[in-house]
Amino acid sequence: MLQQGVDFFTLDFWREILSQVFFPLLEDIDLAIQTPSKRSEAELSFYLQTIQSVIQGFNDFLLRNLAQLCFIVPVYTDVLVLFVSQTQSRKIIQVLIVCFQQFIQKVSAHISAAMWHEIIETFCLCFTSSRPLSLMEHVDSFVALHEMKCSDASEGRKESFRKRVGDNEAALESCLSKCLVQLFIVNTLKDIAESSYEKLSMADCSRMLLTLQQSYDFSKEITGNFGNCVKMQQVDQMAGMQVFRGLVSQEYRSLAAVLTLKFLIYFEPKSGQPKDNSNSLFS
Repeated sequence: MLQQGVDFFTLDFWREILSQVFFPLLEDIDLAIQTPSKRSEAELSFYLQTIQSVIQGFNDFLLRNLAQLCFIVPVYTDVLVLFVSQTQSRKIIQVLIVCFQQFIQKVSAHISAAMWHEIIETFCLCFTSSRPLSLMEHVDSFVALHEMKCSDASEGRKESFRKRVGDNEAALESCLSKCLVQLFIVNTLKDIAESSYEKLSMADCSRMLLTLQQSYDFSKEITGNFGNCVKMQQVDQMAGMQVFRGLVSQEYRSLAAVLTLKFLIYFEPKSGQPKDNSNSLFS
């Protein structure tokens, strides 16, 4: 059916297909993974392979028909980014990141300046909505909870304590998923700058730079505190997470992206950019 509509479906029709069919399909698979139950590793692997097959299948469909369907890439990106920002599964996020990066590398040469504007806007908005602002609050709670001793407490208090620990770990998992999304956004914006800078407007470059700087400032504020670093490493060791490593990666990649974009802006000025941009490189 989709193949038959390649030459006839309008942008609005494709938007309906992606938002009313494709997106709910991804949500259903995500729900199957997230629903609390004693699923075997084989079942989880099956669902992850299914979601990968769905996304990769649509990627392949677009690539086969790119000449006719390039105009829907921003809408498709919007749907994928919305989904990745909502799921709490790090494994799903990792699968989607790989699929999207492979796809965008293959289509980037065909994306116009107007399309890049839409894609950049999508990623910058996602960055704002996915910031793990309560990360250190949950890290502090984790450390405090695991320093408490309740061996002599009543069974009721022990159950309450276990619930608090479970809720805290779930909140940390949610924050860690957001950190992974943030890193995905940073890496994607850096890739866009490096591969398609000549197509970007000065307004788009400025928006990207602001987002990347905010990412660096956020991660640096946390990792710049030695006490925070110690606590995050405690969480990583005790809960098997990668909070500290994730924040350090975000800080490093954000700084690299900021410098990359600043050098590009400095050495290849764009229309609308102040003639004296000497301060922009070193600010």
